Amino acid sequence: MDINSSPDINSLKQMFEDLDKFGYYSILMVYHSLLPDYWIKCSNILDKDLKIKYMPAVRTYALSPEYFSMMYDAFEEIQEDRIVFNVLAGNILPEEKSLDNLIEISHPLDTHHDRVLYTKKWLAALKRIRSDKKFPSIVISGTSADSLESAVEYGEYSLCMMDDYLENMNKYSNVKNKMVSAIIVIRDSNEEAFNFIKGLKPYEQKYCIAGTEDYVILFIKKLSDYGVTDIMIRPSLLDKETHRIHSMVKKLTEY
Repeated sequence: MDINSSPDINSLKQMFEDLDKFGYYSILMVYHSLLPDYWIKCSNILDKDLKIKYMPAVRTYALSPEYFSMMYDAFEEIQEDRIVFNVLAGNILPEEKSLDNLIEISHPLDTHHDRVLYTKKWLAALKRIRSDKKFPSIVISGTSADSLESAVEYGEYSLCMMDDYLENMNKYSNVKNKMVSAIIVIRDSNEEAFNFIKGLKPYEQKYCIAGTEDYVILFIKKLSDYGVTDIMIRPSLLDKETHRIHSMVKKLTEY
């Protein structure tokens, strides 16, 4: 997950090349209405020799399912199976003032629950539009019953924070693939890693995996025993040694 910056085209291209060498499956590029569109950037930098997949985040209130379907078909024409989508209800920014003119629905989008319900309708419409076409690979973010219903019906993956999954595993039982998001911190000793995470915000500590490389690998393998199929790594903005994470990922993918 890239949360550190909004890289320019060349930097983004280099980042994908570097991460592909380590064996990452995909990278999530977060949505923000004031940032240049990542989907267009990915179309520009797509390297057919790489394996890593592009995962732009999609806010359903910002793009119609019809146009999403058109854009997906266009990307598939360039190269098949190189894009995954993180679909989420999201938060509406104060700058996004035109939504009432774009979305005609029977209720407002003022609350997160409103947007979750709209996302269900959006996904249902997408499925109708693509009834005779390949359906895209979608990661559904959210922990509510409605979000999980969407993940079962339309998603290839559900996505939640690691601590929420471990505390509520049963509610994810019907989801095909269970992705959890976690901050990973690797140091030469567990003590050093644990001391580092003391500087993180309390809510960040709840979904942090910290320790030596061997300890973190064992922890990740233990997560698979609990049904976790994928991990989305959220690098800490305070961590200056994220190269250790890349080395660990390379080791894991070589097993």
